[in-house]
Amino acid sequence: MSNPLPSPGLPCPALALDQSDALIPLLDPMAFPKPRSHRAEKRDRRAQRRAVIGAVRAELVNRDRRCRVCGGLFGWGEATAEMHELVPRSRLRGRSPEEIFNRQNCLLLHRRCHREVTEHRLILAPADASVGAEGRVEVKTR
Repeated sequence: MSNPLPSPGLPCPALALDQSDALIPLLDPMAFPKPRSHRAEKRDRRAQRRAVIGAVRAELVNRDRRCRVCGGLFGWGEATAEMHELVPRSRLRGRSPEEIFNRQNCLLLHRRCHREVTEHRLILAPADASVGAEGRVEVKTR
C-alpha cells in the first residue's frame, strides 16, 4: 500500500498496516502562532499608559489655568505645573490607567505646592466627592 504522491509528515510504525509508507501528517505551523513576548506586551502597556497620562494632562492644562492650591500662574522652576492624583496610585494599583488618571482624580499644582502635598504638609480633599477634582478642592494644613 504505497501512496502514489508523497505526503508531508513523519514515519509512524504504529500506524502502518503493512509497514510501508505510513506517515503522521504535520500540523500547519501557523495554526499555533508564537505568542507575543512579555517584553513586547509590557512595552505596549507602558505606551498606552503614557498616552492616557498625556491626554489627561492636556485636558488639565485647559481646565486648570492656575495652581489649585495657591492660585498662582504656571511658569518655570518652582512654578512648573505638575499633575497630582487625589486618590494615590498606590491605592488604585492593579486598575487600568483610565481609572487612575482622569479629570475627576487629577489636578495641576505648582512644583512647590505638589511637594508640600506629597510630603503631607498639605491635605487636598474635594468639596464634593461625586465630582472630585472637577469641582472645588479644599486645602487643609497639618
